[in-house]
Amino acid sequence: DTGQAEFTVYDKSIDGYRDVQYGDIVILMRSLANRANEYVEMLRLAGIPVNSQSAAGYFATTEITDAVCLLKVLDNPQQDIELAAVLRSPFFKLTDTELAMIRAHAGAGRHTDSNKSFFDCAVLYAAEGPDVQLRAKAGDVLDRLKEWRTDARSESLADLLWRIFRQTGYLSYVSALPNGRQRKANLEKLHDRAIQFEGFTGPRTTSLARFVEYIEKLLDQQGDWAPATPETATDNAVRIISIHRSKGLEFPVVFAAELGHRFNMGDSSADCLIDDPETIGLRIIEPTMRVKFSGMAHQVIAEKKRDQTIAEEMRLLYVAVTRAREKLVLTASRKLTPCTDILTMASAMGDEPPKDWQLQSVRCSFDWLMYALADNRRMLEAFGMDTSDARGDDLLSVDIIQRSQLDAISTEVMRKRQSRLERTPAAKSAAVSKKALNLLDEIRNSIRWEYPHADVTKVAAKQSVSELTHHDDEFAALYLSGTFQRLPRAFSTAQTDKETKADARTVGTATHLIIQHIDPLTDITTASIRTTLENLVESGMVSTATAAAIDIESIGRLFQSDLGRIVCRHKDALLREWPFTLAVDARQLGANSTGEAIVVQGIVDMIVQTPEGLVIIDFKTDNITAEAVGRRKKLYTGQIRYYAHAAGAILRQNVLSAWLYFLKPGRAEQVEVE
Repeated sequence: DTGQAEFTVYDKSIDGYRDVQYGDIVILMRSLANRANEYVEMLRLAGIPVNSQSAAGYFATTEITDAVCLLKVLDNPQQDIELAAVLRSPFFKLTDTELAMIRAHAGAGRHTDSNKSFFDCAVLYAAEGPDVQLRAKAGDVLDRLKEWRTDARSESLADLLWRIFRQTGYLSYVSALPNGRQRKANLEKLHDRAIQFEGFTGPRTTSLARFVEYIEKLLDQQGDWAPATPETATDNAVRIISIHRSKGLEFPVVFAAELGHRFNMGDSSADCLIDDPETIGLRIIEPTMRVKFSGMAHQVIAEKKRDQTIAEEMRLLYVAVTRAREKLVLTASRKLTPCTDILTMASAMGDEPPKDWQLQSVRCSFDWLMYALADNRRMLEAFGMDTSDARGDDLLSVDIIQRSQLDAISTEVMRKRQSRLERTPAAKSAAVSKKALNLLDEIRNSIRWEYPHADVTKVAAKQSVSELTHHDDEFAALYLSGTFQRLPRAFSTAQTDKETKADARTVGTATHLIIQHIDPLTDITTASIRTTLENLVESGMVSTATAAAIDIESIGRLFQSDLGRIVCRHKDALLREWPFTLAVDARQLGANSTGEAIVVQGIVDMIVQTPEGLVIIDFKTDNITAEAVGRRKKLYTGQIRYYAHAAGAILRQNVLSAWLYFLKPGRAEQVEVE
């Protein structure tokens, strides 16, 4: 018979066991790639929350497959399989029938080119397809793909993913699926990896093509990433982690699982073994008898690799059994005959410890435990052996699960699997009373009740203009890039500044400082701007590395433009970096409430007070081309309107015009003020 022996070790100083939470339980495994998913399924069928940090499987998830296929199509749309996958995905939601209609149209009538790519078929159908609705749908898809491809050439890969997720609502979609928080975390990890990749390749390279090439090479080499850790990783759930990751940690309750799994001796059984670059061992083939046997070098290297594997497995077993603080459960599936053979052999040796050859001959960690506990009374009693010379130990309990129990567990697992797939309610044999129906209606109404002023609870009492105008960005978060690499100001010496590379936000802040400190009473030239920058560096307000990255010519073009001439004409009536705080009716922010005021605060880059009215100017240092100015204007329109409203209300003057000036392309865009 085969069974599963369970060993429970506990501390005698504990009077019983405290109430154990799921978050206190950890399951340790030698490798998560083989059986971790099965453990996760079994625990979830039992209604136990579980979090598994699997070692692989990231690119096999549906949401990452969709995102990677979309990136490949944006890099090269002439890929039939990836394009079909994207069109059928939640990004565009075309059905199988619609895909077949698009392909069939390319081979019907005067279109007889069967080798036409699917992208060309979609272009053809969008131009002259017979189904009006599908033709419009295909046209919208192609327009969206063209827009994203244009964005990929002018913006970074991370911004592209940000834009796609925001426009399609894909993060919200996957969050509503089963295991949604894990799926959302996987997509966020893809965005983070895109940021890291751009940090390695540099801002001037074509990041989309390079990133797609990197992922394809990774998949060709059977590479993978670990799935992202969702926000629920710290929830009250059983954790499944590898023994390697548990080093240096302790947990209240530990299950060391799969101890009966055989050691991987593949490194010592290959036909060609390499010990170091100058030592090779080969198996030799005898041509007459046609048999294969190991040469001397092969035997030596194989023995060395076996010893290394055994030593590593023994170290891992030690790590696994020393992680528990209160309770340790060791589980393994093993036949009874090998277990009794080890116990009999160890008992015959008396008080002598196991020999080295015995410890090296085992092929799983469970056998080492049998040698270690061979003189324990409870161990011998569990296997029905003589206990006359055994020692007693209350710290150990042994349970052998028989085949009948395992069959009953398997039957229950299959029943729950089937019921989860069917998801059909069982027929009710008894009629439901009127009282029960009324109670059910009350419960249903209570669950569906909504607080009438719930929208007000979602609006903060104090907000910045940026939060109001960018609250829909799913990746809107604090900018924490390089936080741990930054030095305190006391250590920002000239030497460290030269070695520090300025990031884009720091350069943008320094550019605003220059515009703020330029003396408008003098002739503003490139030389005067450079003098202002040097003064800021000497005062410690701008570092040397940041100063070297500032585009002084773009600031000069600003003051030479029509907008700059307005500033110079009214140089004695300028307000620069003007902070404000304004009370706004909550209804303007979408809240359905009266009498509620929201405090809005912000800083306007520049206000020009002219006799005709106020001119509001907001400078942008975005690294964009002239073609992308229109899209960025839409992004900042709400922000500049808030600035205009606040300036007009506080200064009690009419707002003549409001402007966005993009320094990089040297473009001024006027914003209509409501």
